[in-house]
Formats: sequence, structure tokens, C-alpha cells
Amino acid sequence: MLGIVGDAGARRAAVWVVGALALALAACGGDAPRHRVISLSDATTRVAQALGLGDRVQLLDPNAPNALERALTSGATLAISDSSAATSGVRAAFASRSIAVRVFAPESTDEVVGAYTEIATVLGKPRAARALIERVTRELAQGAGSGPRPKVALVLGRSPLRVVVGDAFLSHVLDLAGVDNVFAAEKGVTLAIRPQLLEERKADRVLDVPPALLGDAWVDPVGTARALRAVVGSEG
Repeated sequence: MLGIVGDAGARRAAVWVVGALALALAACGGDAPRHRVISLSDATTRVAQALGLGDRVQLLDPNAPNALERALTSGATLAISDSSAATSGVRAAFASRSIAVRVFAPESTDEVVGAYTEIATVLGKPRAARALIERVTRELAQGAGSGPRPKVALVLGRSPLRVVVGDAFLSHVLDLAGVDNVFAAEKGVTLAIRPQLLEERKADRVLDVPPALLGDAWVDPVGTARALRAVVGSEG
């Protein structure tokens, strides 16, 4: 599976998959869910569905008029959610009643692996995380094509000038999809840089992306990669 990506991409993909496997095997396993789980956000619901475990999580729209009542009568022992303001009221209500709440807003590759594994584990199938990561890796690699790899800089803000760097999951996704982040060698998730450095890296495209994209990429990595590749003109 990994042979269809470039050598550097294959190594990073292998590390990602092996890391996920190690986390999954280390987690408390078995097929029985450890919690009765309610999902408060579209992001966590979609990830549960991508793991093939959507039937093991109760769904709740935090904007529904009776959301709080439904949440507190759901019998849930754990709530999973993103960090959005829309879910804050229900999250606070759960926490005040000593119901566990797990908030996911992963930005780095390690955090995404951990989020996939934790959600799969509390839903009773920790190895589903490995299956999801392998599938995402394969689909991203298949979309990479065989042509030249576009070089991009992903700019999150102009004042100060801040870019996406190598530990960001978004950077990893683009690498597997055949797009080079010209700041991939830098450590961390984001980095404030001098404007001159942006010119020196000679990117084919400089893309201004919303900061939320860092936290959204884990929900639909393949869709995110396709959208960005279309912007840089690498898809027909």
C-alpha cells in the first residue's frame, strides 16, 4: 500500500500507521464499548462514522431547543465533542454533573492519531483507528498522481505572518496527496516567520487558509486534500 507514494511520503505514512497501531494495541480493547457515548458535534459524529462505529454513538444537535434535556436524560456516561462555542453549554452541563466530556481539536499528526484511537477505543473497537488511517493513507496516495509535486506555503495569518509547518496534520495530509509544504522541515504546527523567508522558499502557490482548517482536516482528510490540490491547480 505504501509503495505508491514517494520514499519520504512512504516513511511518514508508515510511521503514522505504525504509531496508530501501537496506540490501539496499548488501549484497553475488546469489542464491548467502555462507555455509553453521546456525540455533541458534527466533527466527532463524522469521525465515529468514518471509523465504522456510527451505530455505537448517540447523536445530539446542541442547537436543538431540547438539547440540554435530551443530553441529560440520554444515559450517556461520556460525551465527545469538538471545542466549538455551539457545544459549550451542553459540555458544561455534563461536566457539572460529573459526566465525562472529551473535547477533540487535534492539529498535529500525533494528536489526530490519538483522537482516532481514543474515539475508537471508547466505542469498543480500538483497531478501527488503524483501519481508518490505512484507508485514508491509501486514498490520499492514490490521488497524488505521478506528475510534479506542487510546492505550497499555507499562510494562516499575515500580521504576524504565520505558516503551517511540518508537525501539522494538514501538512502531513498534503504530503501524502503529492503536495510539498515548503515549510515541512520546520518543527511545530504553526510558525511565525519573516516575510523574506516566504519569498526565499519559492513556493509555486501561497495559499491563505483559515486557521480552522488545521482543526477541521482530521474530520475529512481526503476531502481537505482534494480541495487544496484543486486550488493549486494540480487536479484536472
